[in-house]
Amino acid sequence: PIFPSPSYHGYDTTDYKAINPQFGSMSDFARLVSESHRRGIRVVLDLALNHTSSAHPWFKTRVSDLYVWRPQNPNWPGNVWHGLNGLFYYGFFGPTLPDLNWNNASIRNEMKSVLKFWIQQGVDGFRLDAIRYLIEGPQGQPDTRENHAVLADAVAEVRRAYPQILFIGEVWADSPVIGPYVNQRNEMDLCFNFPFSGGLLGSLINERASDFENALLSNQQFVSSQRFLSPFITNHDMTRVSSLFQQNVDKLKLAAYLMLTASGTPVLYYGEEIGMTNGPSISSPGGIFTGGAGGIFTGATGGIFTAKPKMNPRNDMSKRTPMQWTTAMNHGFTGDGAKPWNLFSSNSSELTVETQMKQSGSLLMAYRELIQIRKTKLPAALDRGQFIQSRDPSVSIQLRLAEGRLFLSIANFSRQSRPVQFSFSKSAANSARRAASGPINYQALWGLTPFELHEQGNQIQVRIPSLAAFKALLIEIK
Repeated sequence: PIFPSPSYHGYDTTDYKAINPQFGSMSDFARLVSESHRRGIRVVLDLALNHTSSAHPWFKTRVSDLYVWRPQNPNWPGNVWHGLNGLFYYGFFGPTLPDLNWNNASIRNEMKSVLKFWIQQGVDGFRLDAIRYLIEGPQGQPDTRENHAVLADAVAEVRRAYPQILFIGEVWADSPVIGPYVNQRNEMDLCFNFPFSGGLLGSLINERASDFENALLSNQQFVSSQRFLSPFITNHDMTRVSSLFQQNVDKLKLAAYLMLTASGTPVLYYGEEIGMTNGPSISSPGGIFTGGAGGIFTGATGGIFTAKPKMNPRNDMSKRTPMQWTTAMNHGFTGDGAKPWNLFSSNSSELTVETQMKQSGSLLMAYRELIQIRKTKLPAALDRGQFIQSRDPSVSIQLRLAEGRLFLSIANFSRQSRPVQFSFSKSAANSARRAASGPINYQALWGLTPFELHEQGNQIQVRIPSLAAFKALLIEIK
């Protein structure tokens, strides 16, 4: 978030309608919006409506009904009640981030005012942080009926005045919990696809396709086919994927392929496209979250947690180092004589945009090619597909269709080359093909692996003699 805040992370604002002077001024922000729009770029603000800073003037006034206070400690799980002057206030994310009282109409109206204020400054949308926790249940349970109601009310009022505004929700949970936030049109336009991230990383860690496939099947079960999520690999709370995979470029390219050919609106965490690694402040190698801060994986067993992790300054800063644009001092992020706000990783000179733009086989060039394929070769409404049974547990085979076009996606999650052979019904293909009565034609859109595809009776047979480690094929059947 870009609002005034006493912390390193900015999620504890002291003024929702101002700019943190470390970043600039309102006039600087106006210029940013104007120049972005001139280039066809839309601006989305990161906004935490669930809590403020304990240094916020509202909290300092001790007005009892703006936050959630109790005369005695309710002793909910997780140490979420904090003592002050003989009373206890609720702060799910810690004592410096007291939760606002969304049962109070004045808070709800003020948050609507905040949203409208920034829209009037030209923003195009909001990433709403931690929206599961606006109104919790008797023991702190998130995702309550009341939580959905106040969120829907706020968004609906804003949309009546500004129907073009985008709302992306952070609901750090499994598909059954995420679904209701997007299935109802008066809540979120999109939610981050945490099951996708967990399944993708789980499959690449465990070298089995089932983690990825099960995550997508769960999405299909609980998220309406008319609604979409935002697939992503990692985010600002997670260990950088390049560190997680020891800079294995083939793994990183496969992760990029799966994200950029997924349904929905993909979200790329800055630096993933060049394989940026964690900075020097990380405290332990751990899993996706270090230091026991919670997260998607424990060890290498997989499994999605249902709560956003608490703040951890030492670990958080290592995941949020400055972008590495050039090989010059400070890597083009700031002037050569300036001091960046955070340290670069030890290998930052090796991983820059400038360097990888000159390397045809680099991770950055793979991202650029995949984005171009997505924009020019894949339908915007590409469905979530169906999986074809694979003889090899490390290989995923997916049939995708949209707008009368049929695609095959085959991915090898193993560190070993794998032979792949499978078939599927020609009638299923004909139902999607533009020229159903003619012979089967095909075109490889991604991947250089040789393959054979031919008709045999009512089946289409596919044979790949050797699909290399962590490689994928995308084939359009015409």
